[in-house]
Amino acid sequence: PDANYQPWLLGGVIYIAGSMIYGFKIPERFVPVKFDLIGWSHQIFHIMVLTAFTIHFIDAWRLY
Repeated sequence: PDANYQPWLLGGVIYIAGSMIYGFKIPERFVPVKFDLIGWSHQIFHIMVLTAFTIHFIDAWRLY
């Protein structure tokens, strides 16, 4: 199998973007009350972590 680094870089970018969204509290900083239950930064962070993990897992499985 050829070594393709694009999925690994994409996963890394998604991890970093998710942590920045969580660190800067992006949605709830600008609209304080609207994102109390759904769509707050911690939930977005978890969705992005799962997305990046899935990308890494699929590519690791492909390389295996």
